[in-house]
Amino acid sequence: GKVHFIIRDHDDNSNGAAYYYDQKVEIWAPALDFELRGTHHWIANVVTHEFSHIISLGAARKFSRRLPAFYFQWIGYEKERRPDVIYGYPNVIVSYPLAGTVIPMWFAEGMAQYQRAGLNHDFWDTHRDMLLRTAVLADSLLTYHEMNVFGKNSLGNERVYNQGFALTLYISRTYGEPTVSKLARAMRSPFRLTFDGAVRKVLHKSAQELYEEWARFLAEQYHSALTTVRENAVEGKIIYGKGIANLHPRFSPDGRKIAFTSSRGAGYFSASSLCLYDVNTHKTEVLVPGVISPASWTPDGKSLVYARRTRVNRHGSHYFDLFRVDVKTKKARRLTRGLRAYAPDVSPDGKQIVCVVQHDGTQNLALVDIDGTNFRKLTHYRNGETVYTPRWSPDGRRIVFALGKEHGRLIASANPATGEVDTVFAAPGESDARDPSFSPDGKTLYFAWDGSGIFDIYRMPADGGMPEPVTNVLGGAFSPSVDGKGNLAYSDFRASGFKLALLEGVATLPSNLLAYGLSEDWLAPEPTVTAGTDGKGPVTTAAKPYTPEYGAVAFLPRFAVDYGEPKIGSYFYSSEVLERYSVLGGASTNRDLDYDLFAIFEYRRYAPTIFLELYGFSRHLDEPIEVLEGY
Repeated sequence: GKVHFIIRDHDDNSNGAAYYYDQKVEIWAPALDFELRGTHHWIANVVTHEFSHIISLGAARKFSRRLPAFYFQWIGYEKERRPDVIYGYPNVIVSYPLAGTVIPMWFAEGMAQYQRAGLNHDFWDTHRDMLLRTAVLADSLLTYHEMNVFGKNSLGNERVYNQGFALTLYISRTYGEPTVSKLARAMRSPFRLTFDGAVRKVLHKSAQELYEEWARFLAEQYHSALTTVRENAVEGKIIYGKGIANLHPRFSPDGRKIAFTSSRGAGYFSASSLCLYDVNTHKTEVLVPGVISPASWTPDGKSLVYARRTRVNRHGSHYFDLFRVDVKTKKARRLTRGLRAYAPDVSPDGKQIVCVVQHDGTQNLALVDIDGTNFRKLTHYRNGETVYTPRWSPDGRRIVFALGKEHGRLIASANPATGEVDTVFAAPGESDARDPSFSPDGKTLYFAWDGSGIFDIYRMPADGGMPEPVTNVLGGAFSPSVDGKGNLAYSDFRASGFKLALLEGVATLPSNLLAYGLSEDWLAPEPTVTAGTDGKGPVTTAAKPYTPEYGAVAFLPRFAVDYGEPKIGSYFYSSEVLERYSVLGGASTNRDLDYDLFAIFEYRRYAPTIFLELYGFSRHLDEPIEVLEGY
């Protein structure tokens, strides 16, 4: 049937969701910028990802879309304490669903990321490899059973995605692409409740045996590929390692402090705080909680400008806006409201702020005065382009930034007076260069690049030239910041997450020391394929106002033992596509014609939500009841 797509742009949030029983997909327009993922065209990727869920989970569905599950229930009661009470209070409720779709999380997400061979809206990129490589080297791969569920911290949940993608790729490349669909279809059997049964049917081995075979393959691949890098590693000293997300380091103008964001004791990237590390005392303090944005020092070193997501209207939208905090007093002042501004950088004269703004799935550079007024766009992208981490040159004549169009990023430069954009560094192929930053004298440009297959920090003359590596890490190096003495602060990814690292006395390394000899036979993208057409080309239709569309009623049959009597019935629900209207209800009865009925109607078109709840039940008794009055 028809699949409905709902595009949302009322929050600064990147996500997608497939409601595969409702034939509905929801997508948030802002492009994904997550430190554990590479850069791909957001809309093409997320649309294909969620549509893949609709198709692949539909192929694994055991029953009709109108029968999502069956319920088996048992309800027990306390002993009655009065003769006029029919039943005591319920004290035991057992409910076991027989789900219509049973797929482990790793395989569901693995199929959605794999999509199909050659489609390449998503593929195994350097970030994917970084997560898997560090886990293998640290002997910390998620076990097979851990891959089956989420419920972990940000890094653990992402590893479910990542290992699922890798194992699905391995299955496709080792056993053939049709094997992936055969495994999904094998789960259609009503009584096949574990994925192990599907693996045994299709591959004639257990799921655990498949996992162990894959894990051995990974260990052989990675340990042999990293021999040269291991022997010639150049890494900074970890100066702050608490938590899984220590990101965006920036030296203060005097080089005495490093501002960075950190998740500290929290398990999620979204729970990060803006922190200060003292280079001399090695002490760290929280400056502002609830900040995930890169921050920028003012030229006098007394304040930091950062972005924070807050509620901005009565509809509950949350947008990024700019704030300025005094480092000494920790008092923050809001600079903008509803601007959707992120990743600010203060000009060398302290009069302007460049930042990233986004609308309708496209990002641009913009300028505001230091007090947040006088907004003007610097770039005018319109087709889903994304921009990242702008940085002023010390003379104020250039703004370098990372630009994403399809896959990966390149380093570009914008003229703050005219908005003219030039390419500074774009590697061939689909490599990724990001996080540009000038040296204090403006003569050298530092950035992270995955030219060897591993993200390292490189530098090149600011007026052009070839990049040269200054780190040689096993995980990944990001977000360089250099002080006046030539010391490099950066974010170093390891198996346990991103750590704040400091490399003293940066020196150029021979490129051959970065040799990463991983075989790409199972990792490289397939030759790109293009979907077939009927020869008529793209179909364009005129936009028209939305009219309510209602989904089919779904039923969830239930068999229950209630007060010792078998009872049969069903739950049911239905909703309008945008969930402005919905109904949820249930009915059940037994051989004595006792019945339980309920229905809940909700209308969410306006605030507040209007609802109506209806309940009805009956009980038949063979013995008389003595009614006690006076209670």
